[in-house]
Amino acid sequence: MAAVVNGVRGLRRDMRWHAVLVTTVLVTTVLVTTVVPLAGAAAGPAPPRTGSAPDAGLVVTMDSITPGYLTPGEPINVRGSITNLDDHVWRDLQVYLVMSPSPMTTKEQLVAALDSPATAYSGNRVADPGLYLQLGSLRPGGSASYDLDVPFGRLGLLSRTPGVHSIGVHVIATDENGVRNSSEATGRARSFIPLMPRSVDNPVDLSLLWPFEAHVPRAGDGTYVDAGGLTAQVASGGYLRRMLDMALAAGEVPVTVVADPAVLDALVRITDGSTCLSRDRPDVAASATPQDQASSEESPQQRVAREFLRDFLSLARTQSLWTQGYGRPDLTALATRQRSGLRHAVDAATASTLAGLDLSARRIYLPTELVDAEALSRTEAVTVLTADQLSGWQLDDGPVVSLPTTGQPFDVIVSDRTLTDGGPAPEPVDTALQVRQRLLSESALLSLGASANADAGMVFIASSSWDPGPTWPSAGFFAAFDAPWIQPTQLDTQVAQPPSNARVSRTAAQVDALSPVLLDTGADIARRARVLSAVTGGDAALGTCYEEAAALAVSEYWRSDPATGQALANQALQDVTGQLAGITVEGPDFVTLSSTSGRFPITITNGLEEPVSVGVRITADDGSMSFDDIGPVDLRRGESTTFTVRTKAADVGVIGVSARLTTPTGRPFGPAAKFTLRTSVVGVVVWIALGTAAGLVVLAVARSVRRRGRTPRPAPAAVRTSP
Repeated sequence: MAAVVNGVRGLRRDMRWHAVLVTTVLVTTVLVTTVVPLAGAAAGPAPPRTGSAPDAGLVVTMDSITPGYLTPGEPINVRGSITNLDDHVWRDLQVYLVMSPSPMTTKEQLVAALDSPATAYSGNRVADPGLYLQLGSLRPGGSASYDLDVPFGRLGLLSRTPGVHSIGVHVIATDENGVRNSSEATGRARSFIPLMPRSVDNPVDLSLLWPFEAHVPRAGDGTYVDAGGLTAQVASGGYLRRMLDMALAAGEVPVTVVADPAVLDALVRITDGSTCLSRDRPDVAASATPQDQASSEESPQQRVAREFLRDFLSLARTQSLWTQGYGRPDLTALATRQRSGLRHAVDAATASTLAGLDLSARRIYLPTELVDAEALSRTEAVTVLTADQLSGWQLDDGPVVSLPTTGQPFDVIVSDRTLTDGGPAPEPVDTALQVRQRLLSESALLSLGASANADAGMVFIASSSWDPGPTWPSAGFFAAFDAPWIQPTQLDTQVAQPPSNARVSRTAAQVDALSPVLLDTGADIARRARVLSAVTGGDAALGTCYEEAAALAVSEYWRSDPATGQALANQALQDVTGQLAGITVEGPDFVTLSSTSGRFPITITNGLEEPVSVGVRITADDGSMSFDDIGPVDLRRGESTTFTVRTKAADVGVIGVSARLTTPTGRPFGPAAKFTLRTSVVGVVVWIALGTAAGLVVLAVARSVRRRGRTPRPAPAAVRTSP
């Protein structure tokens, strides 16, 4: 019996826990945040298209034409400047207005005039006394301004036939040798001006799209590669600032504002001095609040970013706002090569930025060169193409056309990119004034050619390849759109129109699309971003940051520089992977259970700077065991906690076990903690032995009692007496 008792004590000692808890986790992530040299990362627009690009002689500009169209009885005023590029004096300058006596009435005539050389005949000089100017001499490098006023009746028009006239300025001067050629102008400029009826039956719906775009590449740590380049564009004299000031001057003329949320987000970050990995998202309202004086702690970059953002928000809240996807993603590539989660990341990043700015907008897509009708039909955004992306489209086909696809035709908006080319040579031809006169002239001819019951329309895009120049305030760009044949309207109105019957097709132009590797990297970033969003409760400092990084990774800007795009995307992927590695799960190296059921510890550690909510899913490699999952657990930053897990095996043996972290919805993520678990039947044998021993003891006692009951008592001895 003593041996049995000693055996039971030994078995009880074997039933104690045999586990070693590892409580220290090394999480080291080396992030490559070296700024990658990026040629043209935030490059400005292309230089203005010029005519003869003179480097000598007298250069004449027209800075304003008032009014922008001819009205019988009203005089024409033309102002501009004359600059002497020669190294000698020009004397006795005379300045004349030039007007064509007959109008152009067809698109073909207008195109011919646009393509004609600067010295081609464009009309007759108004040489009546008092209607031309005499300016005297102009020294080398000097400039002089002119101001011409000519009554309508003195313009030399042969009739009042509706159409487009050529208007210009000629300067005649005497050179250093006293030579004066009156038949050939020493300096000249020209443009177009329409003459139309006071009322028309079919005004042209004109939509003015004003995109605010810039490439804002970001390193893996959330810093901007060229923040200085972006702030230069939004500073006084910068391209984006100039375009914003123009749009703010539109007054009652509707402008359709097209924003890239990535640009707005970058300006918020620059203003606040933060990155997307900052713990708290910047207070956008405070960032954009006007200030009478700059804060003493505010840098010049922060000031110009804040002022631009303030003025842009003012514009966006008074005009129709549309938005591209965050960072101008290549939606054509995303639709062609499906990547799980990328579209969601783009949408989430876009929505988050707009919500932070208290803006709402419709989605628009302005693809670059590559056009795929099948892919475009799956973009779920209003698509705006340019005429050079299609074949068979003309301006009189209207702005809404249907692209043929294998399924239903897909409606798109079409704009003529050449509208920003402006007017004819010789002066810089794409100034604000020249583009305005081109729009007035094209729309006039479109109205003349449209049938009485037709809905004529056109869309103008102030693309990044057009710079209106520093003289735009004097041009009065929007002032002329009160013309009787023009109906300024928002893009929403054009989108609602039915497509025309124009037969168009895709062009055969081939360009390099985004590489599959870059798309895969973007998809990997997006997947990890969704996990971070889930475990941090949608915290903008982490999940949204990497959703933005995924969108930036698949930007159309990387078509021309895939190597840099891939390098920055790799940085973002390394960073988000390191963030997730900060949340760990650990189990014991080896667990021994004395029966087919038992308990063992699991430890979860949050190494992030943010609170998280995670669970743990435990599985046997061969599926032979069941475990209790650990439900979502809230952990503060740096917090670690240990849980006891119950398990039950169907059989005995040595089994591999894996423990993986899960999001609150049960989606597993991260590497699994691996350990080995051994089950045995020793406990069962012990209990059988104990039961048998106890039974034997009971049986022995019972038998002893029974035997005592059956033994007869001895008879008393007889008492003997004496006789």
